Amino acid sequence: GKYLHVFRHCQNMCLLAAKAAGVQAIDGIFQDIRNVDGFEAEAREAKIMGFDGKLTLHPEQVSAIHRVLAPTAEELSEAREVVSIW
Repeated sequence: GKYLHVFRHCQNMCLLAAKAAGVQAIDGIFQDIRNVDGFEAEAREAKIMGFDGKLTLHPEQVSAIHRVLAPTAEELSEAREVVSIW
């Protein structure tokens, strides 16, 4: 399911506070360990929002995290281009 607005606000504030402090922002858990599609969707949303990682509850969620949070070929190319400029 979706978070209530108050919990989404807390998530956003944690993200912003971590970024302001210069530390990694790690998104919270997804409780339904059997819902791999839901977990991946929430992890994709966390990546888009700017989170650097996501907590897991079950070992089976780890491979999904790797699939979602691993940089794409396009992201790697862009990063290499930025590094080469400097």
